[in-house]
This record gives sequence, structure tokens and C-alpha cells, in this order.
Amino acid sequence: MNAISKYAWVVVGIMVSLLAAKLYAQGLSPEELVRAVQGTDQTLRENAVDYVNTRLALGQRTAQLDAALAAELNRLNRLNLDRRAAVRAGRQLKDDFPAEYHAAVIEAVSASSNPIAISSLVGALGTGGMVQRGLTTFGDEAVVPVVAVASAETGPIMGGAPDATPPHVVADALSTLRLLLDQARARLSAQSIAAITTLAGNRLKGQQDPVVLIAACQLAITTGNARLRSRVEQLALDRQELGVMGVSDSRWADRIQLTARQLLGIK
Repeated sequence: MNAISKYAWVVVGIMVSLLAAKLYAQGLSPEELVRAVQGTDQTLRENAVDYVNTRLALGQRTAQLDAALAAELNRLNRLNLDRRAAVRAGRQLKDDFPAEYHAAVIEAVSASSNPIAISSLVGALGTGGMVQRGLTTFGDEAVVPVVAVASAETGPIMGGAPDATPPHVVADALSTLRLLLDQARARLSAQSIAAITTLAGNRLKGQQDPVVLIAACQLAITTGNARLRSRVEQLALDRQELGVMGVSDSRWADRIQLTARQLLGIK
């Protein structure tokens, strides 16, 4: 690289740094934030998202900014899926995943009340409570896509089938449905409640990962369905039934039965 090229890169770096500093030095318009989020400079992206989370009131967001944030979360979700596929295929990961930035984008999108956020939040299931609470905001609109994830075939990240969903992601989807029943039942249609109840029943039979089974027991009790409550009681008391469902590790069996008994109020 010659001296002129080096000088040009220094100038570009200074300009980027100045623009990044502007995010904190003065208020930026939603349009400027959209351009930063949609740009290719990671520093500007990070500063823009941090600005949205810490300095921009929800009422100041525009539909364009909500769309840009949702698109950015979709991009990060795809990167995460690609890394999972690489691990399953035994390929070496080429670079680090920006986990902290991913969490910041999730925070920004989770605060949105724009339905455009639903798809990207569903793609981030498995990351914890922020996504769950964000999806609960949408009530009935969130049920179908979350049920789809909660119904997925499970498999471990290491050694799982290429299209299998990790158990913790399915469990997170089940927990989201439980939260929807807890906090948004009045906004759910009879069809949505029926779909959730059917799903809970399906996850309480057949071969199930222990993590999924625990979440399914919690969801089953939250539905208030007597048949599902009876099934949870059976699992709480019948160790052999857990074996039929593929739970062979005694520690997991203990944990599942303890959870089930607590849900039922059985000592």
C-alpha cells in the first residue's frame, strides 16, 4: 500500500470516528439512524443501535427505523444459523459472532410494537426473556409462527440433523406461548388457544428432549386443560413413563418430576 492509499484510509477512519461520535454529541433523526443501521460500518451500526436503546424514545421511532432494525436482526439471525450449520457439518468457524451486538439489536427490536418485528424476533428464539416478552406484545399475531418453532423436530447442535432445531430454542418457544397465555390470553382467539393446547399435548408424548419436556409441562399447566394436567401428574409420579419418552438420565428424570410436582403442588 503506497503513502497516498494509507493517507486515504486514515481520512476515512477519521470520518467514520467523527460520525460515530456525532451519535452521542447531538440528537440524530430516525432517517440518519436508518442509514447507519443499514450501512456496512460495524462501529456505526453498534453506535446507532445503542443510541436507539438509550436515547431514542419509542414514540420517535418511524416505520422505516423499525423495518431497518428488524432487517438487521434477521441478518444476524441468519449468521447465527450459518454458524450452527457449520458446526454440525464439522467445518471450522471463520470468525467470531458479535454476540453483544446481537443482544443489543434484540433489545431494540423487542421494544417495537410494529408487527414487522415478529418474524425477526421468532428467528431469535432461544436467546432468552427479551425475545419472549417482545413477542408477547403482539398477542394473537405471534401465535402461529411461535407454534411452528415449538413444533419443530429437535436435535443437538453437535451431531444433530442439518435442519433440526436445538432443544433450547424449542423450549424457549414453548415458554413464549406460556407467557402469551399468562399475560395476553384476553387478546388470543379461541383458535390460537386451541393450537397452543394441542401443541402442549403433543410435546407431552413420544420421544422428547428433557429441556423441551420441562417447558411442555409448564405450558400444559398454564393452559388450564384438565387432560393435560392429568398427563403432567402421570409424569410426576410414573418414572417408567419418562423412560418411554426417552429420558434415560436419572438426573434429568429427577428434575422433570420435581418440576412437575411443583407445578401441581405435590410434595
